Amino acid sequence: MQSLALISGLIGALLSAGLGFLARLILDRRAIRIAERKLAYVYLVRVSEVVAMEIVTRLVIKALVPAGAVAELQAESDAYSPSHKVSTMLAEMLKSIPLEEVRADPTYRTIPRFAKAQIESAKDVKLSPEQLSKLPPEVIFDSNRYITLHGHVMQVIEMWGALFENGENAWLTPEGIHDQWLALVRYADAAKQLRAALIAAEAATPAEAAQLLQRHQNQLLEVVTQKWQNKPKLAAAAAALYASQTQPVAA
Repeated sequence: MQSLALISGLIGALLSAGLGFLARLILDRRAIRIAERKLAYVYLVRVSEVVAMEIVTRLVIKALVPAGAVAELQAESDAYSPSHKVSTMLAEMLKSIPLEEVRADPTYRTIPRFAKAQIESAKDVKLSPEQLSKLPPEVIFDSNRYITLHGHVMQVIEMWGALFENGENAWLTPEGIHDQWLALVRYADAAKQLRAALIAAEAATPAEAAQLLQRHQNQLLEVVTQKWQNKPKLAAAAAALYASQTQPVAA
Protein backbone atom coordinates (compact mmCIF):
# COMPACT_ATOMS: atom_id res chain seq x y z
CA MET A 1 0.00 0.00 0.00
CA GLN A 2 2.83 2.36 0.87
CA SER A 3 4.55 1.58 -2.44
CA LEU A 4 1.32 2.33 -4.29
CA ALA A 5 1.07 5.69 -2.55
CA LEU A 6 4.67 6.51 -3.45
CA ILE A 7 4.09 5.55 -7.07
CA SER A 8 0.89 7.59 -7.21
CA GLY A 9 2.68 10.57 -5.71
CA LEU A 10 5.54 10.22 -8.19
CA ILE A 11 3.16 10.00 -11.13
CA GLY A 12 1.28 13.04 -9.84
CA ALA A 13 4.49 15.01 -9.47
CA LEU A 14 5.58 14.05 -12.97
CA LEU A 15 2.21 15.03 -14.43
CA SER A 16 2.25 18.32 -12.55
CA ALA A 17 5.79 19.09 -13.75
CA GLY A 18 4.88 18.10 -17.30
CA LEU A 19 1.75 20.26 -17.32
CA GLY A 20 3.71 23.14 -15.82
CA PHE A 21 6.41 22.81 -18.48
CA LEU A 22 3.78 22.65 -21.21
CA ALA A 23 2.02 25.74 -19.84
CA ARG A 24 5.30 27.68 -19.69
CA LEU A 25 6.15 26.54 -23.21
CA ILE A 26 2.79 27.75 -24.53
CA LEU A 27 3.13 31.07 -22.69
CA ASP A 28 6.71 31.52 -23.93
CA ARG A 29 5.68 30.86 -27.52
CA ARG A 30 2.76 33.24 -27.13
CA ALA A 31 5.08 35.94 -25.73
CA ILE A 32 7.51 35.41 -28.64
CA ARG A 33 4.67 35.69 -31.14
CA ILE A 34 3.39 38.89 -29.50
CA ALA A 35 6.90 40.38 -29.57
CA GLU A 36 7.24 39.38 -33.25
CA ARG A 37 3.96 41.04 -34.13
CA LYS A 38 4.84 44.24 -32.26
CA LEU A 39 8.18 44.56 -34.08
CA ALA A 40 6.49 43.62 -37.36
CA TYR A 41 3.90 46.37 -36.87
CA VAL A 42 6.59 48.98 -36.21
CA TYR A 43 8.31 47.82 -39.38
CA LEU A 44 5.01 47.94 -41.26
CA VAL A 45 4.61 51.61 -40.30
CA ARG A 46 8.05 52.44 -41.74
CA VAL A 47 7.62 50.41 -44.91
CA SER A 48 4.14 51.80 -45.53
CA GLU A 49 5.62 55.30 -45.56
CA VAL A 50 7.97 54.29 -48.41
CA VAL A 51 5.04 52.79 -50.36
CA ALA A 52 3.02 55.96 -49.74
CA MET A 53 5.90 58.13 -50.98
CA GLU A 54 6.03 56.15 -54.21
CA ILE A 55 2.27 56.55 -54.71
CA VAL A 56 2.29 60.28 -53.95
CA THR A 57 5.33 60.86 -56.18
CA ARG A 58 3.50 59.27 -59.10
CA LEU A 59 0.44 61.44 -58.41
CA VAL A 60 2.56 64.62 -58.29
CA ILE A 61 4.41 63.74 -61.49
CA LYS A 62 1.12 62.99 -63.23
CA ALA A 63 -0.23 66.37 -62.11
CA LEU A 64 2.86 68.34 -63.16
CA VAL A 65 3.90 66.59 -66.38
CA PRO A 66 1.73 67.34 -69.47
CA ALA A 67 -0.27 64.41 -70.76
CA GLY A 68 1.69 64.06 -74.00
CA ALA A 69 5.15 64.53 -72.50
CA VAL A 70 5.67 60.86 -71.66
CA ALA A 71 4.61 59.81 -75.15
CA GLU A 72 7.17 62.19 -76.64
CA LEU A 73 9.92 60.52 -74.60
CA GLN A 74 9.00 57.09 -75.95
CA ALA A 75 10.74 55.89 -79.13
CA GLU A 76 8.37 55.00 -81.96
CA SER A 77 10.23 51.74 -82.58
CA ASP A 78 10.37 50.90 -78.84
CA ALA A 79 14.16 51.10 -79.08
CA TYR A 80 14.18 52.79 -75.66
CA SER A 81 11.78 53.77 -72.89
CA PRO A 82 11.18 57.23 -71.33
CA SER A 83 13.51 56.35 -68.45
CA HIS A 84 16.39 55.78 -70.91
CA LYS A 85 15.83 59.11 -72.65
CA VAL A 86 15.44 61.07 -69.40
CA SER A 87 18.64 59.50 -68.06
CA THR A 88 20.52 60.57 -71.18
CA MET A 89 19.10 64.11 -71.14
CA LEU A 90 19.86 64.53 -67.42
CA ALA A 91 23.45 63.29 -67.79
CA GLU A 92 24.15 65.66 -70.69
CA MET A 93 22.57 68.63 -68.91
CA LEU A 94 24.48 68.12 -65.65
CA LYS A 95 27.76 67.48 -67.45
CA SER A 96 27.39 70.84 -69.21
CA ILE A 97 26.99 72.84 -65.97
CA PRO A 98 30.34 74.20 -64.70
CA LEU A 99 31.18 73.15 -61.15
CA GLU A 100 31.67 76.79 -60.14
CA GLU A 101 28.12 77.56 -61.21
CA VAL A 102 26.82 74.60 -59.23
CA ARG A 103 28.61 75.73 -56.07
CA ALA A 104 27.33 79.29 -56.51
CA ASP A 105 23.68 78.24 -56.74
CA PRO A 106 22.01 78.27 -53.28
CA THR A 107 19.59 75.53 -54.35
CA TYR A 108 22.37 73.15 -55.34
CA ARG A 109 24.28 73.86 -52.14
CA THR A 110 21.44 72.40 -50.07
CA ILE A 111 21.73 69.01 -51.77
CA PRO A 112 24.86 67.80 -49.89
CA ARG A 113 23.25 68.70 -46.54
CA PHE A 114 20.09 66.88 -47.55
CA ALA A 115 22.12 63.83 -48.56
CA LYS A 116 23.98 63.73 -45.26
CA ALA A 117 20.73 64.09 -43.29
CA GLN A 118 19.14 61.20 -45.20
CA ILE A 119 22.16 58.96 -44.69
CA GLU A 120 22.18 59.73 -40.97
CA SER A 121 18.46 58.99 -40.61
CA ALA A 122 18.92 55.72 -42.52
CA LYS A 123 20.57 54.24 -39.44
CA ASP A 124 17.11 53.94 -37.85
CA VAL A 125 15.80 51.92 -40.80
CA LYS A 126 18.48 49.25 -40.85
CA LEU A 127 17.73 46.35 -38.54
CA SER A 128 20.46 44.50 -36.72
CA PRO A 129 20.77 40.70 -37.10
CA GLU A 130 19.29 40.38 -33.61
CA GLN A 131 16.25 42.48 -34.57
CA LEU A 132 15.84 40.52 -37.79
CA SER A 133 15.78 37.29 -35.77
CA LYS A 134 12.85 38.67 -33.74
CA LEU A 135 10.69 39.23 -36.81
CA PRO A 136 8.24 36.56 -37.92
CA PRO A 137 10.33 33.96 -39.83
CA GLU A 138 8.18 34.30 -42.96
CA VAL A 139 9.17 37.96 -43.49
CA ILE A 140 12.92 37.76 -42.80
CA PHE A 141 13.89 37.14 -46.45
CA ASP A 142 11.80 40.07 -47.75
CA SER A 143 13.06 42.25 -44.91
CA ASN A 144 16.69 41.47 -45.66
CA ARG A 145 16.16 42.26 -49.37
CA TYR A 146 14.45 45.55 -48.48
CA ILE A 147 17.33 46.57 -46.18
CA THR A 148 19.89 45.69 -48.88
CA LEU A 149 18.11 47.78 -51.50
CA HIS A 150 17.66 50.61 -49.01
CA GLY A 151 21.46 50.63 -48.72
CA HIS A 152 21.69 50.96 -52.51
CA VAL A 153 19.38 53.98 -52.43
CA MET A 154 21.51 55.58 -49.71
CA GLN A 155 24.53 55.11 -51.98
CA VAL A 156 22.66 56.91 -54.75
CA ILE A 157 21.89 59.83 -52.43
CA GLU A 158 25.51 59.93 -51.28
CA MET A 159 26.72 60.09 -54.90
CA TRP A 160 24.44 63.05 -55.67
CA GLY A 161 25.63 64.79 -52.53
CA ALA A 162 29.27 64.30 -53.57
CA LEU A 163 28.46 65.59 -57.08
CA PHE A 164 27.12 68.93 -55.83
CA GLU A 165 29.62 69.22 -52.98
CA ASN A 166 32.94 68.59 -54.72
CA GLY A 167 32.16 67.71 -58.34
CA GLU A 168 32.60 63.91 -58.17
CA ASN A 169 30.92 63.07 -61.49
CA ALA A 170 32.70 59.97 -62.80
CA TRP A 171 29.38 58.11 -62.49
CA LEU A 172 27.46 60.88 -64.30
CA THR A 173 26.63 58.97 -67.49
CA PRO A 174 23.30 57.87 -69.00
CA GLU A 175 24.03 54.33 -67.82
CA GLY A 176 24.96 55.51 -64.32
CA ILE A 177 21.79 57.55 -63.91
CA HIS A 178 19.60 54.79 -65.32
CA ASP A 179 21.16 52.28 -62.91
CA GLN A 180 20.20 54.65 -60.09
CA TRP A 181 16.66 54.82 -61.44
CA LEU A 182 16.48 51.02 -61.45
CA ALA A 183 17.75 50.99 -57.84
CA LEU A 184 14.85 53.24 -56.84
CA VAL A 185 12.34 51.08 -58.72
CA ARG A 186 13.65 47.90 -57.08
CA TYR A 187 13.55 49.56 -53.67
CA ALA A 188 9.92 50.62 -54.11
CA ASP A 189 8.99 47.11 -55.29
CA ALA A 190 10.80 45.58 -52.31
CA ALA A 191 8.87 47.87 -49.95
CA LYS A 192 5.57 46.74 -51.48
CA GLN A 193 6.57 43.09 -51.24
CA LEU A 194 7.70 43.44 -47.62
CA ARG A 195 4.48 45.27 -46.73
CA ALA A 196 2.44 42.41 -48.19
CA ALA A 197 4.55 39.86 -46.28
CA LEU A 198 4.09 41.74 -43.00
CA ILE A 199 0.33 41.84 -43.51
CA ALA A 200 0.32 38.10 -44.28
CA ALA A 201 2.30 37.56 -41.06
CA GLU A 202 -0.52 39.32 -39.19
CA ALA A 203 1.44 42.46 -38.27
CA ALA A 204 -1.93 44.14 -38.93
CA THR A 205 -5.20 43.22 -40.55
CA PRO A 206 -5.62 44.19 -44.23
CA ALA A 207 -8.08 46.90 -43.16
CA GLU A 208 -5.66 48.31 -40.58
CA ALA A 209 -2.79 48.22 -43.07
CA ALA A 210 -4.88 50.02 -45.70
CA GLN A 211 -5.84 52.69 -43.16
CA LEU A 212 -2.18 53.11 -42.17
CA LEU A 213 -1.12 53.53 -45.80
CA GLN A 214 -3.87 56.07 -46.39
CA ARG A 215 -2.75 58.09 -43.36
CA HIS A 216 0.78 58.26 -44.74
CA GLN A 217 -0.56 59.35 -48.14
CA ASN A 218 -2.76 62.04 -46.59
CA GLN A 219 0.15 63.46 -44.61
CA LEU A 220 2.44 63.58 -47.64
CA LEU A 221 -0.26 65.10 -49.87
CA GLU A 222 -0.94 67.72 -47.20
CA VAL A 223 2.73 68.76 -47.24
CA VAL A 224 2.75 68.99 -51.05
CA THR A 225 -0.56 70.88 -51.14
CA GLN A 226 0.58 73.40 -48.54
CA LYS A 227 3.76 74.03 -50.53
CA TRP A 228 1.76 74.68 -53.71
CA GLN A 229 -0.69 76.93 -51.89
CA ASN A 230 2.00 78.97 -50.15
CA LYS A 231 4.20 79.50 -53.21
CA PRO A 232 2.02 82.15 -54.95
CA LYS A 233 1.28 83.80 -51.59
CA LEU A 234 5.00 84.10 -50.83
CA ALA A 235 5.59 85.51 -54.32
CA ALA A 236 2.82 88.07 -53.77
CA ALA A 237 4.27 89.04 -50.38
CA ALA A 238 7.74 89.47 -51.93
CA ALA A 239 6.28 91.64 -54.72
CA ALA A 240 4.45 93.80 -52.19
CA LEU A 241 7.60 94.21 -50.11
CA TYR A 242 9.62 95.15 -53.19
CA ALA A 243 6.98 97.67 -54.23
CA SER A 244 6.95 99.30 -50.79
CA GLN A 245 10.74 99.58 -50.79
CA THR A 246 10.91 101.16 -54.25
CA GLN A 247 8.13 103.70 -53.75
CA PRO A 248 9.42 107.28 -53.46
CA VAL A 249 9.28 108.75 -50.00
CA ALA A 250 6.74 111.57 -49.72
CA ALA A 251 8.22 114.98 -49.01
